[in-house]
Amino acid sequence: PPPGAAAAAARPRDKPPSKKALRVAAASEAEEAARLASLAARSDALVARVRELLGGDDAAFQTFARHSSAYRDGSATAATYLAKVVAMGLDAACVDELAALMPDDEKRSALQRAVAAAERARNRSVGGGGSGGGGGRGAAA
Repeated sequence: PPPGAAAAAARPRDKPPSKKALRVAAASEAEEAARLASLAARSDALVARVRELLGGDDAAFQTFARHSSAYRDGSATAATYLAKVVAMGLDAACVDELAALMPDDEKRSALQRAVAAAERARNRSVGGGGSGGGGGRGAAA
C-alpha cells in the first residue's frame, strides 16, 4: 500500500453534520449575533451619554476620542486615561461602561483596577474609609 494509506483508512469518513449539531451551531450563531447587537447598542448609548456629558461639544468629544485612542494603543496608562476623562466630566457610570466595553481584556482589567484605586484614594482623602454611599466616584462636577 502507498505511504499514508493506513492512516487514511483509519480516519472516519467525512459525513454531514447531524441535525442536532446543526441546531447547536445555529443557536451559537444566534447567541453571538445577539451578543454583538447588545454590545453595539451599549456602545451607541455610551457615545450618546459621553456627548451629553460633554455638552454636545464636538471638539471636546474629539479630545475624548483621542484620549481613548491613546489608551487603547498603549501610549497612555489606565490611570492617566482615567484622570483625563474624569477631568473632562465623565461620571462613574460612564467610566464603568467604558471599562466594561473595552475589547482588550488586559486594558479592561487595567482600567477597572485604576477605577478601584481612584475610588480608594478618594475615600481616604475624604475620610470615608470605605463606609457610606460611595456613589460619587468619578464625578467631576
